[in-house]
Amino acid sequence: MSGKPLPSGGDKVFLAATTVAVAVVCVSALFVTGEAGKGSGAEMSTIAEHLVNGRGYASPYLPPEQATPTTVSPPLYVWLMAGTYELFGIKSFTSRLLLQLLNIAFHCSTLIVLFHFCRRTLSLQAARAFAVLYCLHPHLIYLPSNIWETSLTTFLLSLILYIATFHLAQYKTRGLILFGVLLGITSLSNPAWTISYPFICLLPFLLQRNRPLIAPLLKALPLITLAFTLVVSPWVYRNYLVTGEFIFVRGMTGPEWFKGNNEISGGGHGDGFVRYYLLANVAEDERQKLATLGEQGYNDHTMQAALDFIREHPQDFALLTAKRILMWWTGDLDATHWYYQQRNSSFLTGSGSSHYFLLGLLLTLSGAVTSLFAFAGLYHINRPRQRLWALYVYLILLPLPFYLIIAGFRYQSALMPFLLIPASHAVTLLLARIQSRNTMTWAASAH
Repeated sequence: MSGKPLPSGGDKVFLAATTVAVAVVCVSALFVTGEAGKGSGAEMSTIAEHLVNGRGYASPYLPPEQATPTTVSPPLYVWLMAGTYELFGIKSFTSRLLLQLLNIAFHCSTLIVLFHFCRRTLSLQAARAFAVLYCLHPHLIYLPSNIWETSLTTFLLSLILYIATFHLAQYKTRGLILFGVLLGITSLSNPAWTISYPFICLLPFLLQRNRPLIAPLLKALPLITLAFTLVVSPWVYRNYLVTGEFIFVRGMTGPEWFKGNNEISGGGHGDGFVRYYLLANVAEDERQKLATLGEQGYNDHTMQAALDFIREHPQDFALLTAKRILMWWTGDLDATHWYYQQRNSSFLTGSGSSHYFLLGLLLTLSGAVTSLFAFAGLYHINRPRQRLWALYVYLILLPLPFYLIIAGFRYQSALMPFLLIPASHAVTLLLARIQSRNTMTWAASAH
């Protein structure tokens, strides 16, 4: 699996050029769209503000004087934001722009890792197609502008993918420990992706042919697990101290379930989301419930409300799940429809709402086209498919929680680089077919 030749000088020049192009396109998009220095970061930004102001890791939903310790956001990116706010001002233009530029740096690093992954698993042509599509894809131009953990998490996931595919089965003690540390850091960035770890860790060993299985597994899995546990356990223990319950990295999943499963939900970030989103203007009564019940009480209340809805309306839940599956592979039509409805509302300025409505249409179209090419690429891969086992794990497992809870552009964008890998393979096959047809046509006309 690791017998591919090293990249040539031409490959390095091409990759360097496209990496610079990605950075230029993303930075230009920030200023052309007016998003430079604006990304809000929502909950994460407010928690970072509390940290800088000495209130601790406190709730972003309540007034500062009422804010109590929270588990609503994973800590890694919040700490990064807090450090930036401390140095360059809380929610200042400079701080936000620096965070966006840092996101672009993570974004470019993801391109470099996945270019090499494509080259080693598919072909040089697919890798080059991947780099060009990565530079031009609307989701990936939009992604770094959001001051969220998404660009960082995607970069960490790309490292996990590459290492697990090419190196994990050969790692000795030090490498296994470092890989476990990487898994732990990724969970501190976004714990939703932890669902994939057992498969990521097991499959490299299961797919090794003509090699012992039990002994390497008995050595590797405990070391990886120990390193992972040492990284995440301090934060899990902190969560236990402030809640009295075991909460793995991030809590407050009840509101997420309820925003996606209620009587007016459309499966995405539309009416059902906005009505119960604690930072929205219309959610004053929900914030009052939070203040009265406390974070854990409110979490339990909303989780029970979501489960009651699912139990009492199984057909509606099935329909919402089907919608979310469709929207995951296309776009958040629920949010796009909501922005269309709000284009003349006082909730948003007309121009801003129209802007996001058009962006929603663009992202939905590009998401649908990418999915079609990706499915075609996966179908036509002739090389040994075990090379892509970790990619299949990502594409199959990582969307599962969102099928049941809520779909959205930001979540889809986190996996778009990985979906572009088989899509790039399909593009190279299509281009090769067009070139072959043009050559035959030219040859026929010459005769």
